[in-house]
Amino acid sequence: MRGKTSLSKAFEINNDLSVYGTFAEIGAGQETVNFFYKAGLASQTVAKSMSAYDMTVSDEIYGKQNRYVCKNRLINMLNHEYRLLEKRLKRKQGDKTCFFAFAVTAATSNKRKNKVDANDQHAWMGLRFQASPSGPLNDILFHVSCLDPSRLQQYEALGTLGVNLIYASFYRKKNPKEFISALIENLAVSRIEIHGMTCSGPAFNKFSDLALSLEVLSQNISPLAFFPNPKHGDFLSDLVFGKSIVILYDNQFLSKNFKKYKRNLLKALNLTDKKTDFIHFLFRRHFKSSQFKNYHFPLLIGAEQSLEELKKLLSGYTFKPCYFVIDESYFKSKLFNSKIYTSGYFLKILGELFDKKTKLVVLSQDKKFSVKNYKLKENQILKNYLIDRKQIVELSLN
Repeated sequence: MRGKTSLSKAFEINNDLSVYGTFAEIGAGQETVNFFYKAGLASQTVAKSMSAYDMTVSDEIYGKQNRYVCKNRLINMLNHEYRLLEKRLKRKQGDKTCFFAFAVTAATSNKRKNKVDANDQHAWMGLRFQASPSGPLNDILFHVSCLDPSRLQQYEALGTLGVNLIYASFYRKKNPKEFISALIENLAVSRIEIHGMTCSGPAFNKFSDLALSLEVLSQNISPLAFFPNPKHGDFLSDLVFGKSIVILYDNQFLSKNFKKYKRNLLKALNLTDKKTDFIHFLFRRHFKSSQFKNYHFPLLIGAEQSLEELKKLLSGYTFKPCYFVIDESYFKSKLFNSKIYTSGYFLKILGELFDKKTKLVVLSQDKKFSVKNYKLKENQILKNYLIDRKQIVELSLN
């Protein structure tokens, strides 16, 4: 989406005498404040710019974390920088200034083929700001994956995104749709993915984490929206790396609660190392829940994707087995229906789906239904072969 250039946005902010703050960019994220310097009048906006590339130096300033690029480090950066800003300048100009602290911690790399760890080139970015002088604080935080093949392109994308974040937070936050649209101006959706967005404060009283993430999804900025439960990590790859995954695919419980997002399929995601025992536990406790607010497992919402597309996407996060849970109707009407697949690619697609690490669990609420005995109109031999290999199993809810 095209809009004002990053330099023109930076100049507009620089020319706004009520906006003043700190930039802290560590790791590979060193580009945002440069736009403000290059635009002119930077002294009217930039109280301080901070760059801590060395991990030891960064740990000394912001506290040690298990990971260099993580949400906790970002929060520590915002806490530290905003506290110093207020301590030093509140008495001098707090009654006429909207203070802000911008922070990003990033890692970039040149893309390598077949690399499973999705964290090679990513960042946590955030802004703490006042919407009015002496007003309450507002926070917006999110994770971003950099998709460009070269480091220089990734740097440029992060810098543009940082300018957009500051600009949108002060001038383009009427609603989630406008805010997200402003966030990706001058950035092709093929260059970044945004995940794990959270907001707080009165400036975002019309927003919610759910609304923001679904807006990111609807504007194709990410193929997935991920909502952890309080006991788990904030980022999908942190949660699933090295673990098995159970995916409830397009189930009625979720679809019922998100009817207005008709273009999206909804999936619930949970993890297991206990395999079949865990699947039974999951459904005994959760499957018949009718309220989204009562979910007890991480939730994964994705734009409409087939099973093999979702499998390919998730395989970028873990080597361990994937268990796709489908209902009886999907098994009967879609799984082996070659007419719904791209012409000539039916066997290829099923071959990609049913590797050695994938199983399909078919839910049945009909006592008379049996996966093994059900007669398909086509591909009966293929179905029997996958059942014999235990790649298709049945789970009765009765």
